[in-house]
Amino acid sequence: MTQDPTTEYINSLVEQVLNSGQYQELEEQKREEIRGKLQEHFHNIIIDTAVNRMTDDQVEELNNALEQGGEKTETKMTELSAQIPGLAEDIEERLNREAEQLQKLGSE
Repeated sequence: MTQDPTTEYINSLVEQVLNSGQYQELEEQKREEIRGKLQEHFHNIIIDTAVNRMTDDQVEELNNALEQGGEKTETKMTELSAQIPGLAEDIEERLNREAEQLQKLGSE
C-alpha cells in the first residue's frame, strides 16, 4: 500500500530522530513506542500550524472532516492547505525544526 507524501515525510523524520544519539540504543519495543508518539506529535504539529492559519469557516470544515475520519480528513486537509499561501513551507519548516530539536535531545 502506498503512503501519502505527508505520511512518508513524517515517517522519514521519525526515522531520522530514532537513528540519532541515544535513541539508537533503545530496545526495539521502546523504539516502537516512541515511533508512535513521534508520528502523532508530528501530525499534531501539522494540524496546529494549519489551524492557526485558517479562517473560522475553514476550521469548521476541517472539524467536520475529522469527525468523519479516514481519507476524508486527509483530503480536506490537503484541499484547505492549498487555499493558504505558504502553508506547506511553514509546516515543513516547523517539522524540520522540531526533528532537529528532538535529535539534539537524543544526543545529550
